[in-house]
Amino acid sequence: MTAADTDRSKKKRRHSFAVCMIAGAGDCREYGEADFRGGGNLCRLWCGLQGMRFAHGRRKGNGMNAKELISSFGARVGGYLPVSCAPRVPVSRTEIPGDAFVVAFSVPYFTNAESNLAAFAAVPDYHAYAKQIGEALGDYISGKYPESYLRVFADVSPFLETQLSCACGLGVLGDHGMIIDEEYSSFVFLGEAVFGLGEEQLAAEGFSPADGVIRYCEHCGQCRRACPTGGIDDKMKCLSSVTQKKGDLSDEERALLKENLAVWGCDRCILACPHTKKPPRGSGIPYFSKDRLGTVFAEDILGMSDEEYKRYSFSWRKREVLVRNLRICGYCREDREKR
Repeated sequence: MTAADTDRSKKKRRHSFAVCMIAGAGDCREYGEADFRGGGNLCRLWCGLQGMRFAHGRRKGNGMNAKELISSFGARVGGYLPVSCAPRVPVSRTEIPGDAFVVAFSVPYFTNAESNLAAFAAVPDYHAYAKQIGEALGDYISGKYPESYLRVFADVSPFLETQLSCACGLGVLGDHGMIIDEEYSSFVFLGEAVFGLGEEQLAAEGFSPADGVIRYCEHCGQCRRACPTGGIDDKMKCLSSVTQKKGDLSDEERALLKENLAVWGCDRCILACPHTKKPPRGSGIPYFSKDRLGTVFAEDILGMSDEEYKRYSFSWRKREVLVRNLRICGYCREDREKR
């Protein structure tokens, strides 16, 4: 490798994409604790932050600026904040330049179709969609600002994603711990792009400064009353967390799943929120409507190929966990035929 090759390699590494890779407890190595947010779910999981390099030569900006490029994926884009003023997780191994700026964005995934899975679990994995956004933005920035820094995060992040998205003006913070968007309620996934650009360059790319103020919901208590486990005040009790536990469940946990028909995840707190329209507005993004799952049975999950199974966010657990829940809730054709 020549000196020029080495220099180009260093420049390329300045642009990277990080997305949550959630592993089972037995696979956790040097992982940090992070919030896993999806649909009506918030649970504490030990998960790993894996850096992914951008695959260049994909979707191009086609004359758009950076904000328009992110928006072209159906995302709402907030204002920018200095990294030094952004809400951060207490401990993070991710190094970010102190003079960088961060822009939060949100992407709606609700499709208005019925399923026995939580809304985020019924659609193709949003992490893969976030990666598409990151790759396109990486192509754009590396082509226009080859010396600049860029990192894109989704789900696992050095930032407190919900607080940051609210501080960037994307919505208000609900008592259930999620952002509330004016159109899509909490049926959105969150992401952040960290730029090593100056404020004049950010303005040229369509971004505006955020005021950094976190605004809150009206504290009406509807989400708290709708939660069957008291998970609003104690996230470890969240029903979504129970559905994602591996191994044997206690009799109490099995009863909770059966009583609430909780197969994977839980949207009860979101649906109870007065800001959630009935039904919420669909995202209109083809990625989430294609291959969306309706009512699934244990046999459907067992019959999926490994490739099909990995298209969905519940695949971070082995399929035995989801099949267990389906059987508990009565979604097994074989069991129904025996009755």
